[in-house]
Amino acid sequence: MNDTNQISIEKVKKWFEKISRGKASYGKEGIKPRNDWNILIIVATVIFCLEAVSAFFIYFQIENNIWFQELNNAGLTEVSINQNLLQKISGQIDERDAIYNATSTMKSVADPSL
Repeated sequence: MNDTNQISIEKVKKWFEKISRGKASYGKEGIKPRNDWNILIIVATVIFCLEAVSAFFIYFQIENNIWFQELNNAGLTEVSINQNLLQKISGQIDERDAIYNATSTMKSVADPSL
């Protein structure tokens, strides 16, 4: 056999080393999943704490009647009903009811097919 036609494993390894792009992406500087996850967890924790603080602040502001104050009117206001307007509206409702009942009665019609 001729050794020139044979491809050796060493030649293949050297060729792959030449064409390889270098380290894997997780081994490169600046790309570290552990650091990314640490940053993600820290940011989520800070946002959660800020939301909790703002919720407690809003709760205590409302609880101490600082934001929504009620007016303390000691005197009761008297509510009166306009009797004339009430009579007029109830009369209109009665008229509409009478018209509806007059038009909605069932009338027997002889069946023309018989």
